[in-house]
Amino acid sequence: MRSREQRLTKSTPWRLIALGCWLGAVPVIDGCECEPEPGTDAAVADSATAPDAGGTDTRRPDSARPDTHLPDTNVADSHVADSHVADTHVADTHVADTHVADTHVADTHVADTHVADTHVADTHVGDSAQPDASQPDSAVADSAPQPDASQPDSAVADSAPQPDAWTPTPVFWLTTLIVNDQESALLPTSTYGGVARATTVMKDLQAAAAAYQPVLETGEVATVGTLTLGGGDYTLGGSQFQASLDHGVPYYDALAMEEMNFDALGLGNHDFDYGPSILANFIDSFTAPPPFLAANLDFTNEAALAALVAASGIVKHTVLTTGGEQVGVIATVTEDLPVLTTLGEVTVGAILDAINSEVTELEGAGVNKIILISHNQALLRDLELVPQLSGIDIVFSAGGHELLANDATVLFPGDVSDPSRHFPMWVDDADSVPVPIITTNGSYKYIGRLVAKFDASGRLLDIDDALSDPVRVVAGSDPDVATPDAVVDANAVVPVQTYTAGLASNIIAFTEVALDGVRNNVRTLETNEGNLIADAMWWVADSYSTQHGGPYPDVAFVNGGGIRNNNVIGPGDISEGDTYAMLPYTNFVAIVPGVTREDFKEILENAVSRVEYFDGRFAQISGFWFAFDPNGTPRHIDASDTLVHGDRVLWAELDDGTPLVQGGAVVTGAPLNLATINFISGGGDGYPAFDTVVPVPWTYRQALADYLTIALAGTVTGGYYPEGGEGRIFRSLRVRGVDYPVIAHGAMLQVSAAPLLDSGGSPIVTEVTIGGVAQPYTVQSDVMVAVGPIDDTTPVGAQDMVVTTSAGAFAPYSVTVIHLVINELDYDMTSTDTEEFIELATGVNAAVSLKNYVIVLWNGSAANDAAYDAFELTGSTDADGLYLIGPTSTLAHTPDQFFPGPSMTNRIQNGTDAIGIYRGHADQFPGGTALTNYNLIDAVVYGTAADNVLTQTLLGTGLESVIVAENPITNSLLRCPAGSGRLDGRNYINAAPSPGVANTCP
Repeated sequence: MRSREQRLTKSTPWRLIALGCWLGAVPVIDGCECEPEPGTDAAVADSATAPDAGGTDTRRPDSARPDTHLPDTNVADSHVADSHVADTHVADTHVADTHVADTHVADTHVADTHVADTHVADTHVGDSAQPDASQPDSAVADSAPQPDASQPDSAVADSAPQPDAWTPTPVFWLTTLIVNDQESALLPTSTYGGVARATTVMKDLQAAAAAYQPVLETGEVATVGTLTLGGGDYTLGGSQFQASLDHGVPYYDALAMEEMNFDALGLGNHDFDYGPSILANFIDSFTAPPPFLAANLDFTNEAALAALVAASGIVKHTVLTTGGEQVGVIATVTEDLPVLTTLGEVTVGAILDAINSEVTELEGAGVNKIILISHNQALLRDLELVPQLSGIDIVFSAGGHELLANDATVLFPGDVSDPSRHFPMWVDDADSVPVPIITTNGSYKYIGRLVAKFDASGRLLDIDDALSDPVRVVAGSDPDVATPDAVVDANAVVPVQTYTAGLASNIIAFTEVALDGVRNNVRTLETNEGNLIADAMWWVADSYSTQHGGPYPDVAFVNGGGIRNNNVIGPGDISEGDTYAMLPYTNFVAIVPGVTREDFKEILENAVSRVEYFDGRFAQISGFWFAFDPNGTPRHIDASDTLVHGDRVLWAELDDGTPLVQGGAVVTGAPLNLATINFISGGGDGYPAFDTVVPVPWTYRQALADYLTIALAGTVTGGYYPEGGEGRIFRSLRVRGVDYPVIAHGAMLQVSAAPLLDSGGSPIVTEVTIGGVAQPYTVQSDVMVAVGPIDDTTPVGAQDMVVTTSAGAFAPYSVTVIHLVINELDYDMTSTDTEEFIELATGVNAAVSLKNYVIVLWNGSAANDAAYDAFELTGSTDADGLYLIGPTSTLAHTPDQFFPGPSMTNRIQNGTDAIGIYRGHADQFPGGTALTNYNLIDAVVYGTAADNVLTQTLLGTGLESVIVAENPITNSLLRCPAGSGRLDGRNYINAAPSPGVANTCP
């Protein structure tokens, strides 16, 4: 945030301050000494006329415009056509006492004096009102005609007498109180908000602002004023607004807001969601409505709203008087309105044109303090808008639900103050004048308060940072908890609570996982709640098509902006009220048949075209997956009104593997049937409008409720809807899957990913890592890469696998890495062999599946070393990472898997033999299979005689078999952790059998 001195540097050029000091008009400005600006000729440091001075300000009706030539006051006989004004000495010119009316400038030639670059707009040579609005570029619109018609831009020629020079001394303190994006959040949460408590906080802030008495340096008390403004989106479909709709006029939202004493209300996109007639009903619900503002909307052809315009209930701007001062307020709404809501015949104009027009009119009427309410959907948009503006003192940004706060601001738990986003933020306007921007994050959670200091001519000098911040509305047990306003509580809150309690008590489902419907998540990435809702759209459309003979949907999607609960639901019950919170609107399910592949890519391009702005068009999807690059070119309309199709979508594929988009190119194929909502199929949120649409008689809320109760039988499981999503949307290329998600050191993975080859058929894979460790790999095709054997140094546990190509890295894919070894072996029992067992360990203290691994038993013989049995592992390890295989006997620990076949008690042969663990299946190792170490994970060779063939083939050259006494009755081979790691039989010792128990090694 800029310091006060930096703001003065911009909005109050030092040359003017110095001139005021030199004239004796400004001895001290808030402790700032009157000194020449560094680098300025000392002889002319006090001159306000030096060329190229920075800080042009064209905001006031009494200011010279940028194209206005320098006023020639008190130099009537001077010829300055070729002179450098910076060298002009004005030491004898007493501007404060000069009566400009007596100054004759008829002989003064200033036509060639180039002071267009001289920024003198801050030379306030008169505070008189401008009665002649036809002179917008004249600093004194009522000035007498210029004697020399060739001098049209002389700013003060023959102007009325100027009472004194401008002094940068604050004389008027304006407190602006704001709320935005309330969205019918009338009821409090457990910790914050609720309209009744917000009303109490608002009234307290209004009273404090009225009682504030700042004292000037002169000892006088400054004038104070207060304005209370709304930023739009007062209502939103859902259970709380449904209570109003069922109740009828007056709506509960309006009854509550009227008690907050708003001075002006800008309109937002959601205020039109139920159409113009409902908006008219909302406005009519006020007994004494404040002016509703929308400068860039035309209501002429929409009868209900046109009547309000005629009665001045809806205006383009308003002039409010507070503390004896006039303040103009303008409001605009996003130009995206036609694709966001239901406008009827309301039309939308350009924001910038509308603002400029209203500023001109206000300044022409002598209003010198102007506030803009900009419902532009995102703070970023307003940060981009302000540099194009002139004449706006304060910008109230709305529609983005964003939080600005200062270091000392007391926030709710979970709300984080961003050091780069202070309250207010400062952005230079078109004249390099810093403009403060304020906003709050909606839902009656905070009330924004900005205290601004203005001088006598309406110039914004500074912001009182100590009094400017968002003030929280506490509903919990904190000391600053607000007492609900009794009137609002009785007239609005209690009726809505009664209505919604009925919905909340109707439990329709249970979720085992937390369902993520947080606003900024459903608008930027895949969430499990988004997947659930998209699946509900597909399911209802498919059910309807089954009853009516098609068309059957291939894919489905909904816009993230239509998901409105903005919180996490569960684990726990899901009520009917929750479905209203998730999907509040009256959108209906619709099927769009025969969507071409090209149009489908356009749909996806639109979905991700504004993801960086948290735009509601972002899609939650069903029936396919896609990957996009947020740094690519977005789909948009360029300056020449030409559609740029965008290149962000890289890959798309149906769930059955049918490719739709590969490497950004559309794959030729059959068209698709698309399930969505009628808002989207009709062109909402920037999506292409379709001529052929099959309506489905379910609202999307009812579709969700039916899907929960019927298709899911009342239970949302983590298996179907894991937290974080299941891999439908990626911000890069996607690894589609691996042949087995649990992989041991020494094993191979088959990884499905694409593209892996360039257009010439050459591999583009540059690296594969698991757990950050580079792995060997072989590219087998454009969609398959073989990875492994997995390096021994790869960490055990869940690890990210990353496939990197010359085109970029694929999205990480998680695999569980295990260090699968034979942990203990009881290989030989005298006579009975009833308690032989094999125990495996994974190195992961958690249950992991061992499917797709096989145990092979080898018969060691000098004549024929070959497999005599093989069986696949079927279960998962216990919490200690152990897995016991044994007979149906009296082992101390029940086996996790029994030896197969009739000879379960005599599976492991005596003598010199071996046991190996392989990645694969039993049918790959029929009896008599020759020794192999291909896909070998671990092995133990045991016996009384060294058999180098077994040892060297299975364990490697130079290793020794385990030499033990034959027929040990009480001993087993126990693996100890110390040693050289995998495939090293020398880590085994003889010890008492302890199946299922952690090893105790010496």
